[in-house]
Amino acid sequence: MSLPEFDLSAPEPPEPSGPKPPPIGWILVVLLFGFLVVAQTAGYFSRSKAEGPKYSNQEQILRSAVYTHEWLERLSPKESQEGPMTPGKKAAIEAEERDRKQFLSMLDGAAETLAVPSKTEPEAALLLAAIRREQRSKVPPEAVAALKRSKDAAFQAAAVIYAEPAPSPNLAKETVPKLVGQGFAWTMARVHAGELAGDKGARKRELPFGKIMLYGGSLLGLQFLLAAGGILLVTYSIQRRKGKWAPLGHPAGRLSFAESDRFALIAVGFFALFNLIGTVVHFAGASTLTMPGRSLVSTVLTLAVVFAVLHGQPLRGVSILHALGFRASSFATYATWSLCGLAALQPLLIIAESVSFMFLRSLPPPEHPLVEVFKGGQSTANWVCFGLTAVVLGPIFEEILFRGILLPAFEGLFKKPVWAIVASSLLFGAIHPTGIPAWLPLATVGAMSAMLAYQTRSLVPSILLHVLHNAMVLLQLLAY
Repeated sequence: MSLPEFDLSAPEPPEPSGPKPPPIGWILVVLLFGFLVVAQTAGYFSRSKAEGPKYSNQEQILRSAVYTHEWLERLSPKESQEGPMTPGKKAAIEAEERDRKQFLSMLDGAAETLAVPSKTEPEAALLLAAIRREQRSKVPPEAVAALKRSKDAAFQAAAVIYAEPAPSPNLAKETVPKLVGQGFAWTMARVHAGELAGDKGARKRELPFGKIMLYGGSLLGLQFLLAAGGILLVTYSIQRRKGKWAPLGHPAGRLSFAESDRFALIAVGFFALFNLIGTVVHFAGASTLTMPGRSLVSTVLTLAVVFAVLHGQPLRGVSILHALGFRASSFATYATWSLCGLAALQPLLIIAESVSFMFLRSLPPPEHPLVEVFKGGQSTANWVCFGLTAVVLGPIFEEILFRGILLPAFEGLFKKPVWAIVASSLLFGAIHPTGIPAWLPLATVGAMSAMLAYQTRSLVPSILLHVLHNAMVLLQLLAY
C-alpha cells in the first residue's frame, strides 16, 4: 500500500542571492528545545525516584476491572434468586459467572507481579490484598504481615481488614475511619471494610454511579472510535491510491531556508514568551490565584500576544495568521475532518502505546505532574480552570507553535513534508513532562494533527482534533 503524497500547491520559493546569514533561528531552536527536552527528562527520572516505588499499572488494572464489573453489574437486570430454577434464571446465573471469570482473569497478571514486593512493601501488599479480596480469594499472610509492620496507622488498619479470620462487624466499622490513604487501593479497602461491617451501601458510596457510568460511556465511545478509525484508515488509503482526497498542502506553503529560519526564530520567541509570562504570573498571583488559575491566566495572556504578533507578521503579502487558514466559512468541513482524524487516531494510539510499553516497560510509568495534583481532589473552580487550559487554550497554543510554525519550518529545512512531520511530532512529544514512555503516543497525536493541517490547508482541523483528544483524556481523569 503506497503512502499518501504531499504535493503542495505552491512552488518552492527561490533562495535569496548573496551570502547566506547564519541560521540564528535554528541555532536557538536546538539550544532552547534541546535544553527543555533534557530538563523534562531529568525531571521525569527525579520525580519517579523521589516518589519511590509506585504500582500505578497494577492499580490501573484493578480500577479498570472493578469499574468494568460494577458497570455490568449495575446495568444488568438481576434475576431473583427465590423460587424454582427456570431456563431464564439459569442463563442469567451462567452469564454472571462468565462475567465473574473474566473479571478474575483481568486481575491475575497484576496479582502475580505484586507477589514478591507485597512481602516487604505495604503499598504492594495493600494492592494485592484488595485484588485478592475482590477475587473472593484468601489474602496472602505475607501481605498482611507487611501491612502490620508498617509504621503508618492506615496500613495497620488495612491489616485488620484483610487478616484471617475476618474482623467482627463492630471492629470493621471502627476501622473504616482509619483507612485515610489516597488512591484506588484505599478506596477498595474502605469498600471491603464497610462490607465486613454490614454496610450494604459502602460499595455504591465509594464507587458512585456517576463515575461508573462515565467510565462505561467512555469505554463504549472508545470502542466505537477504534472500529470507526480502522474503517476510516482503510478507506482513506484506498481513496489515495485512486488519486482522490489529495492533501492540499500546509497552509503556510513551502518555505525557503531563510523563511524557515525566520519561522524557527518566531517559534523560539513564542516559547520563551510563554515561559516568561508563566513565571511572572506565577509570582505575581501566588497569593491570590491557585495553580490552575495561574496557568489559565498565563495561557490567555500568551495567546493574546501570539495572535497579535502573527497578525502583524507578513508572509507573501498577507499576515501569517491569515496564511494559517483560520476561515470560519469552512468550519463544517474542518469539523468533519477533525472528527474523522480523532477516530483514525485511536487504533494508531493503541499501536504506539503497545510499542512503547514493549520496549520501555522497565522505565517508570508516564504520568503528567498535574495528574498527581488532581488526585488529591480539587474545587470546581480549579477543575474549570484546568479544563479551559488543557482542553481549549493549551491545544490552540501548541497547534500554532508546532503545526503552524515549526512544521513548515522543518519542511523548509528538510525539503520533505514527511520528515517535517516526524521531526515536529517527536519534538512535540518530547517537550511534555509526562515521561519517555509517552513520547511515541504523543508524537502520534502530533503526526495526526500535522496530517490534518496538510490535508485541509488549515490549522483549524488540527486544533479541533487536539481539543477533542484532550477532552477525552480529561473525561478519563474525571472517571478515575
